[in-house]
Amino acid sequence: MDNESTKQLEFLLATFDNLNIATVVINDEGSVVYTNGAFAELLEHLIGNLNGWTFEKMGVEFNMYDYHGENLPYSKWPIARILQGEKISQEKLILHHKTTNNNLYIKVSGGPVHYTDNHQKLFVISLEDITEKEESIRLLRESEEKLNLFTENAPAAIAMFDREMRYIAVSKRWLENHKITRKNVIGALHYDVVPDLSQTWKEVHQRGLNGETLRNDNDMFPRQDGSVQFLKWEVKPWFNNKQEVGGVIIITEDITEQKINEEKIRVAYTKYKTLFDNIPIGVSISDDEGRIFEANAIAEEMLGITEEDHIERRINDRKWQIIRSDGSVMPTEEFPSVRAIETRKKVENVEIGVLKPDNTYAWVNVTAAPFKLDGYGVIVTFHDITARKEAEKKLKE
Repeated sequence: MDNESTKQLEFLLATFDNLNIATVVINDEGSVVYTNGAFAELLEHLIGNLNGWTFEKMGVEFNMYDYHGENLPYSKWPIARILQGEKISQEKLILHHKTTNNNLYIKVSGGPVHYTDNHQKLFVISLEDITEKEESIRLLRESEEKLNLFTENAPAAIAMFDREMRYIAVSKRWLENHKITRKNVIGALHYDVVPDLSQTWKEVHQRGLNGETLRNDNDMFPRQDGSVQFLKWEVKPWFNNKQEVGGVIIITEDITEQKINEEKIRVAYTKYKTLFDNIPIGVSISDDEGRIFEANAIAEEMLGITEEDHIERRINDRKWQIIRSDGSVMPTEEFPSVRAIETRKKVENVEIGVLKPDNTYAWVNVTAAPFKLDGYGVIVTFHDITARKEAEKKLKE
């Protein structure tokens, strides 16, 4: 090798010494003639002292895979191809050490260095360690896949947006609840996907992008087709690694059916209550311990029932007395309501007198029917027979 070539090589090696990329120089016999510090740092902890080491030995101690997971024979390794005179640039590979089972992600570049005398040929090969970068990419990809898997299959309507309100992740329930038929919304602008959003909603989104958390447990949402949807929703900002708002997460629950059912129940109860309060006989409803929890105005008048009696008093705690037809006091166990509860059978047409707290009498014909709803209760009807009883009394007199 002439002096000029020697100077060039020395300059080249001095440059390589200061590189952070692992660099090795091989002669045309396949022997390693130079490695820089970065090369030793990359492989020395796996293969030991590099003196006398050859790349053919590398084929014994390592497997090499492409990024599709295919195990490459040594002849197809970029290093072997470089030794055959091929130039390689930025080729990504996975280097697997058989003994330790470690994987290194590397980027290989290199090629032959020719000299004018053609007596000797050198090969320069660089191995850039991209393991940490690839591991970060793999973890990021796994996180994104887990996020998408969780979001897509979440039992709630969830969507994640960036700062421009473009979809990052979305659940199936979200697509169903918002009647979105578009097959792929990831990356799409929310306002294009759901064009009938009101200005109010857009203002809520903007407040979320400004860092606010907002919620509404009962919001009405008119749709373009004329229907009305009721939603329970929450808008929360999400933050990037710089603690800046990266977008918003919106969670919604379609409560339209619940609202419809509530309205049906309200209407049904209104009808029931109107009928209950205006039926021309006395009606009371008691639980299995004798507490009257509902009575219409006629029953309250007949029995002298007060609000306190509805809530607190049992049958045997009443302020009034129940009188048999013969004028004797009826014990609690003979009350029609008590007998109906104990026997689970209907008790009909029992005539009793009620001595009310104001010392007035009311005579009633009682029917008590048990019913089962969260335990047993009893519904009692009262027909006022006071006038008949007084007429009978006068007739006897």
